[in-house]
Order: sequence, then C-alpha cells, then structure tokens
Amino acid sequence: MNPNRTFIAARLLALCAICAAISVPSFSQPSNAIGSVQLALTQLSHGHYSAEGEKGLARNGDASAVAITKVFAGKTLTPAEISNIALVVKQSFEFLGGIENQEDREPRTALFLLNSLSHLTDDPKANADIRSASTFVQSQYSEYIKSEPAQ
Repeated sequence: MNPNRTFIAARLLALCAICAAISVPSFSQPSNAIGSVQLALTQLSHGHYSAEGEKGLARNGDASAVAITKVFAGKTLTPAEISNIALVVKQSFEFLGGIENQEDREPRTALFLLNSLSHLTDDPKANADIRSASTFVQSQYSEYIKSEPAQ
C-alpha cells in the first residue's frame, strides 16, 4: 500500500475515534459494548463465532462502532481485521428494535467507520465486506424508520 495512503487512512481512523468520542454522549454506549465487540472479534480471528458473541452485538448498534474505534485506535489493520470489523458492524444492526439505547439505532458512527475503513485497504474481499456491511446497515435503518410510528 502507498505510504501516503496509509498515513491518510490512519489519520481518518484517528478522526473517526475523536468524532465518536465527541458526538456520542457517554450514556448512549452500553458498558458492555467494548466487551461484546472484543469477544466477537476474538472469536472471528480464531475462525469461529458463537451465538453469545452475536447476541451481545445485537444490543449495541452504533455503540459497537464507537467500541471498535477504541479497541483499534492507533493500530494498523490487516485486510482480515477490516473484514471482521465490517461483520461486527453488520451484526450490530441485525435487529434495530432490540438495541437497548434508542440513539444507538441510528448508524452515524458505524457508517463513518465503514467509510473510513474503505480508505485503509486495496484488498478486494475487505472492500466487498465493507460495502456489504454499509449497504446492510443503511437498509436496516431505512426499514426501521419506515416501521416506526411518527413521534
């Protein structure tokens, strides 16, 4: 990868972490978001994924993206890690009605994170996983908004 592109990508990821910390009130991130993200990522890196990991993510929504920025802050990501992150984000928006904090049902940080990750790699599989997660998350949120009664 081009060293200049790597530098820009690292700065984008750092900006993502800063924006997440500023834009998301501390009460909107469940205390278990980091733990459930770390569990899922550990399982994925070892080639397996349990219902326990999936269940923990399903309650997080956007809080998972915030947790991911904290877990990976300042680290260089491999294409496999990027694909795993995309899957974790996708799983975090599987059922928006089950997300504990209503504010975390809107994928603000998640979409920003996925966009930032797309600048970190030229790997075709990782980029396809990012696009798939982004499309899924946007679709889920769009359907959720349509199904919610007007307030």
